[in-house]
Amino acid sequence: LLYEMLTGRCPFIADGAIATAMTRLTQDPVDPREYAAMPQKVAALVLELLERTPERRPDSAVGVATALAEFAGRSHSGDSAVTLLGTPTSTGAWPSATPTTARPPGNTTANRTTSTGAGPNSTFVSIAPDDRTLAVLPFRVRGPKEHAHLAESLAEDLVDVLTATRGIRVTASGAAARYEGQSVDPREAGRELGADAIVDGTVRIMGDRLRISARLVDVATGEQLWVDRYEEPLDGVPELQESTAQRIAERLRLELELLSARHQVPQAAIELLLEARQRSTVPTLGDDSLSLAMEVLDQALAIAPDFGLAMATHAEYAARRSFVPSRGNDLAVANRAHDSVARALEKAPHIALTHLAAGRLAVSDGRFGDAASELGLALSMAPTLAAAHGYLGMLQCEAGRADEGERHIVLARMLDPSIPVGAALARQRALAGDLDAFHAMVAEMRVTPSASRFMIESLEMRVAGWFGDQATVRRCNPSAFVSPEHDFHRFMVAQRAGLLREGSANDVLESMDAAVATGMGPRLEAFIRQLAIEALVPLGDLDRALEQLRTAVEMPVFVDTDWMEHCPALDPLRDFADPQRDLADPRRDLTDFRSLTGRVRRRADSIWRVNT
Repeated sequence: LLYEMLTGRCPFIADGAIATAMTRLTQDPVDPREYAAMPQKVAALVLELLERTPERRPDSAVGVATALAEFAGRSHSGDSAVTLLGTPTSTGAWPSATPTTARPPGNTTANRTTSTGAGPNSTFVSIAPDDRTLAVLPFRVRGPKEHAHLAESLAEDLVDVLTATRGIRVTASGAAARYEGQSVDPREAGRELGADAIVDGTVRIMGDRLRISARLVDVATGEQLWVDRYEEPLDGVPELQESTAQRIAERLRLELELLSARHQVPQAAIELLLEARQRSTVPTLGDDSLSLAMEVLDQALAIAPDFGLAMATHAEYAARRSFVPSRGNDLAVANRAHDSVARALEKAPHIALTHLAAGRLAVSDGRFGDAASELGLALSMAPTLAAAHGYLGMLQCEAGRADEGERHIVLARMLDPSIPVGAALARQRALAGDLDAFHAMVAEMRVTPSASRFMIESLEMRVAGWFGDQATVRRCNPSAFVSPEHDFHRFMVAQRAGLLREGSANDVLESMDAAVATGMGPRLEAFIRQLAIEALVPLGDLDRALEQLRTAVEMPVFVDTDWMEHCPALDPLRDFADPQRDLADPRRDLTDFRSLTGRVRRRADSIWRVNT
């Protein structure tokens, strides 16, 4: 832990939990001074703590505290513990930590690095500056008493999930146990437990279904901040309890973020944040809902310049917006996203949404190692952050870890059904050849408000092209889901014509060039080249299709191994020999499809090797 606090990285990392454990048992860690500047004595102490032989390690925590005291600006005396974070207040609470960019040894308020990575110029950030204390009261049972264990297990699961969430302090289950079976005033219980907010609820069995109601109450005001009901089949109760606890925990996390904000910023700024969230719910191509939401957040930040949650939300919207083709102004959109994410990392690093935004932007830039790190950090801070699970799952599906990716996507949908991740899962089913599952998912997306029409129609047209389903391709009309005034419209029309074998390769390539000339990011450019390849192959222009594939593979942002390995549209390219290649050139193998696929696979594998 001390190693990670000082350097921003774990001392032992390998490909998987078992490999990591074996590394811990068989290898010495890298000297921490390789990653961050620190006194030699501190580095030596850290390495001594990590000795594989127990006898070589310090024999007590007090001894370690004494050794660190000189660097923390404290002294050790008697049997009292050395304080590295400061002294307790008169109430026994620790003072709030504040973000800092300082990097000297002994700055133990720092416990994570931002996306700048570890090293002499690393930026260290703190834990949430305004943690809220939450107490979960025993859930009450409505109905037969033999089901009391369900209520008890649900409350325990909820405490476990919430305890793992950064920025929330949860009272132990035992402290609230005395209220079991009682009807109590939440404000009174909250004051007795020293909590800022109280969670309670009921569990009821109704035939073959389990109904759970939960609510969140602000102890200071007695206001009911949130209430919801969950009803599921009674089959598989253990899994049901766990998933319900996770869903409740995610809703509570969001409400507690707002509760913290209400204690820090004017109500007008809170209302603007809620308005921005409402405006951003259905992003579509050509629709500027995300841009309009960011304008509303700008108003909130004008009222409350230090409103961290508004900064993090702004960064998330800006990162999402940067991947959607604009109307001739992609470079400005990308620059705005970088500025917004940089601001959030500097001023709101304690909010998990900040690191989700940084992960999204890193993917757009092709910095996949940073993306995996940022998404992992977001989930370590908020294990129930549905959008982070969904986005990490999408990245894993694309970059060679489909099984893990699908698990994250399924979890994201369970935590928040409005998360628009269905397209990524549907694409995986299509690449696996399971068209029945693909069509079922498309039908589900059509009735999901958060799924954009562009996402649905373009994916359906694309997959129909993969399998030669001309009738479906013909039924998909780009003018119905892309405005004719949008720069992307011409390209989508050319793509559809290519899939129908009715257009020309020149039209596809000219419209592609016009689209990428707007200054879009490399990630989006690589995606457009993929679509162009899929349109060139049916037109029989395999030479230029392979040329575009080489161009895409040369881009560091391109990691779509599943598409390279399984997309049926690429079958004609798999055995295609470029007639222009020099067979005497020792590098000729770098131009064939198999070699290109291997390069993409190695690039994708390197992401997870470093960031597992």
